[in-house]
Amino acid sequence: MRYIDRLRTYLPDWLDRDELRRRMAAAPWLRAAPPRHLKDLVGPTNEVPSAIALTFDDGPDRTITPQLLQVLADHDAHATFFMCGRAAIRHPDVVRAVVAAGHSVGAHGWDHRPVRWLPPREWDRQIVRPLEALGALTGRPVRWFRPPWGAVDRSTVAALRRRGVTTMLWSADGLDWQLDDPTDIADSALRHLDAGGVVLLHDAVGDLLREDATAQLPSNAHADRSATVAATELLLRRLRSTMTLCGLDALKPRPLRYHTSARLPRRRPGIRQGDQARPVR
Repeated sequence: MRYIDRLRTYLPDWLDRDELRRRMAAAPWLRAAPPRHLKDLVGPTNEVPSAIALTFDDGPDRTITPQLLQVLADHDAHATFFMCGRAAIRHPDVVRAVVAAGHSVGAHGWDHRPVRWLPPREWDRQIVRPLEALGALTGRPVRWFRPPWGAVDRSTVAALRRRGVTTMLWSADGLDWQLDDPTDIADSALRHLDAGGVVLLHDAVGDLLREDATAQLPSNAHADRSATVAATELLLRRLRSTMTLCGLDALKPRPLRYHTSARLPRRRPGIRQGDQARPVR
């Protein structure tokens, strides 16, 4: 119930906060979704002192990704790029440039569709196909997978583990898909960032890879990622004296506990079955 305690600080003084907390704590739909520990679903680690992992999702993009590579090179920093298979085969030269610059590459689905409870045909398309495509483009096996929106189920995590692929989420979100000011993006990432943390940013818009992209793109989202480049520059400047920016290969991530609605009835009122799993800090 930690998020309820955090919510109380934003409530008006006239509201009986303790009574609200008691009612929310007693709600059956909250008790039905206890914390789960998913083996191999990993996030931040404190095993590497003064190091954080910088990650970018949804690319590669022909314009933004090279700009990020230049910013990273200027600061002698490394990152991990979680790429969508469809974008990777459109821009193979950008993929090779990422690898040539010494950065890690992970898979992020084929066209940014959810990977929960996939039928066999979609499993091959959304999981196997991007892993194989990126492996062919980079010349090395892909070790990391990040599910779009962070939504994943146990069977997907286990199946990826059998292929030698680790499912990786994040601990600090820059919210660059929603914010358009570089300072706000950097502040959002730093707000929950500790040593051993994993930062989430985006170098493209994965939803635009789908044929129904216009209908699926959230109304409060924007497609311009130039602010991400400027925010990355700000992050590197702020952190370079205290932290080392590295790729995931340099960290030793540990499992996290996550909230999940996997055991809830499909038609349980008040619960949207597509809700993303969220880390418990």
